[in-house]
Amino acid sequence: MKKYIFLFLFLPSFGFCQDALGGHISTAKSEHASGNLQEARFELEQALSELDILISKEILALLPTQIGEMTANETEDQYVGNALGFSGIFIERNYTSANGEQTLKISLINDSPLLASISGFLNNSLIARMSGKKVIKVEGYKAIIEQVEGAEPVSFDVQIPFSNSLLTLNFVGIDDQNDIIGYTKQIPVKSIVQLAQ
Repeated sequence: MKKYIFLFLFLPSFGFCQDALGGHISTAKSEHASGNLQEARFELEQALSELDILISKEILALLPTQIGEMTANETEDQYVGNALGFSGIFIERNYTSANGEQTLKISLINDSPLLASISGFLNNSLIARMSGKKVIKVEGYKAIIEQVEGAEPVSFDVQIPFSNSLLTLNFVGIDDQNDIIGYTKQIPVKSIVQLAQ
């Protein structure tokens, strides 16, 4: 908590805070100075929420607008703040080909319940291979590719865990794993990790 207090006390001086974030920080400083720690904590929590929104928007800005034949539906982007029930960093962007036959959904979520099982597979590649999953590396980060059983049209998931977050790419209508790997490598994973951690 001390590092957050330090961060929030000095963030306004860097000039990149937006009004809502700056307002919560200012109120937190005032409440802290008057000894009202409960209110100061509440304002810091609100500031963290605003910061999650800013980070989510920056991550969306990093994503390409075109992947293969698929174009991003940016007007339908979801992120923490405009999606109900999410806190922490959350983003979702959908891509669709002109004929609608190929789609891609990219999502990033903090504290995903799938993190433990995916990390288990990545730490034991033998288990991953026996289960039909393929392990690859994307910008130095291990990822799992697996075909979604029984999906029509063909569907593949690529899952890239890092820290306490899970980046998932769901491809529909693309049956060549080499294409999927190539499209996955267009995602700036390293930059996303730097923002999300």
